[in-house]
Amino acid sequence: MLLRIILPFFIILLIEWYFFQAIKTVSIYREISVRKRKAINYISYGYCIFILLFFLTTVVFSYENLPRFMKIYFTSFVVTVGFSKLLAIPFLLVDDIIRLFRLIVRRITPNPSPKERGVNKISRSKFLNQTAIIVSAIPFSAFIYGMFKGAFDYTIKNVKLKISDLPDAFKGLKIVQISDLHLGSFVSDNPLKTAVELINSQNADIQVTFSGHTHGFQFGVEIPGIKWSPSQYFYKQWAGLYKEQNQYLYVNRGLGFIGYAGRVGILPEITIFELS
Repeated sequence: MLLRIILPFFIILLIEWYFFQAIKTVSIYREISVRKRKAINYISYGYCIFILLFFLTTVVFSYENLPRFMKIYFTSFVVTVGFSKLLAIPFLLVDDIIRLFRLIVRRITPNPSPKERGVNKISRSKFLNQTAIIVSAIPFSAFIYGMFKGAFDYTIKNVKLKISDLPDAFKGLKIVQISDLHLGSFVSDNPLKTAVELINSQNADIQVTFSGHTHGFQFGVEIPGIKWSPSQYFYKQWAGLYKEQNQYLYVNRGLGFIGYAGRVGILPEITIFELS
């Protein structure tokens, strides 16, 4: 158990240290004032201390005994920061490989050319490090937004089901479907009250609750003409309505969340089926 906590801690610290080198490089090339550099340093060191305290807390008090808010949001925040910075590593590695290559060339070349001495080094290194930071900032912003907004941005999905030989008594029947609320992931009743109000406002004839869905990985893109999520690489049917011959299959995106305490692109769903 202790190893399962210590190993991730050191991996995260390694990522933090490596990413911090990019921040230092960019701050030097952009000639940021000493005061601002100190502020950046304090934020980086402060976050490392936060991680240390968080992991020590899980060791002392056991993760399962932590307050729900800490388990859900602290963990999601640490994972979000780590994952976002992990995306920057390929760019930083390319920069380090180029630097290593230049160092080797300088060692074996008696009179290196201006290019080999690094005349163009600053612009390329600056570009790679700035790109690394931008690549990290985009998913970080998206995932933080998903935690505080996307997770509770309940969406009504209206689905018309055309069923052959449907009795007249069932035509126009409205059915509300919700799936997997994951009540243990909520730290407040307010989002659930909002969801219940939305469900009740649909004036459906029948309400059903099912368990079993993909959540769409709680991450993806759903805009006109584009429907993508990592979920599609694991499930052939991962979100929405599917039809084979005369049979329908509807895969719900879920109402709650699990693991990551948010949703990006794949929003929580309340489904309204109308029979015709």
